[in-house]
Formats: sequence, structure tokens, C-alpha cells
Amino acid sequence: MRKYRAEPGVWDFIHVVRGTVRYQIVDADQIIELTPDLLGVVKPDAPHYIALSDDADLYVEFRR
Repeated sequence: MRKYRAEPGVWDFIHVVRGTVRYQIVDADQIIELTPDLLGVVKPDAPHYIALSDDADLYVEFRR
């Protein structure tokens, strides 16, 4: 898994188009498997990890 941190004041939305993405919220000690039917929401300034399946295709939407 690779660690990321959302920017202060910016919400990140992880949209999975194909495959799966393991999304771990560090502060909540929670792992969620994102799919095309399940959107990942990252709070501003939140540290998190993601790991992609071999066939994963995704995009991230940033909102201020």
C-alpha cells in the first residue's frame, strides 16, 4: 500500500472504473475495498493508503 495525504481544505473522491482499490483510512484504522459501485471519500488533510488490484482503473476528483 502507498501512503497519501489529502490537501488541507480539499476533499478527494476516489472513483473506481474497473477492478478494486484497497483504501485504508489511517485515523480510523479502517480498510475499505472500493469497487465501481463504492465511492471512496477522503476528508481534507487525512492520511490514507491505497493499493490497486492488477486490473484497477480509477480517477480521483478533487473538490475545494
